[in-house]
Amino acid sequence: MICASSEGILYSFGDDTKTRSGVLGLGEAYFQSFPTAIQALAGHRMVQVSVGVSHVSALDATGSIFLWGTGNGVQRRTSVPVNLRTERALLGSQVLSSRNGTIIVTSKSAS
Repeated sequence: MICASSEGILYSFGDDTKTRSGVLGLGEAYFQSFPTAIQALAGHRMVQVSVGVSHVSALDATGSIFLWGTGNGVQRRTSVPVNLRTERALLGSQVLSSRNGTIIVTSKSAS
């Protein structure tokens, strides 16, 4: 489960011990019984989050896109959020995770 505060902080909790997909975004912590802030997103005001079966996409107020969890095909497994602005020079305006994939609406490339 992923939830957001009105300040844009994302929290995660639940049981990911069976699949170990990393969907909680808490590193190697695969079970969390109470909402815990996702530390890899500290300092970012998150404005959108979307959850798939075993992956999550999120967008911060500056347009940075974050992905974590297990993806099919090209997306690698990561148990902490990865910033696509850093990795791929992408800025987003919207993210949507579905059962088997993620749609990212980009606004422009980061400089």
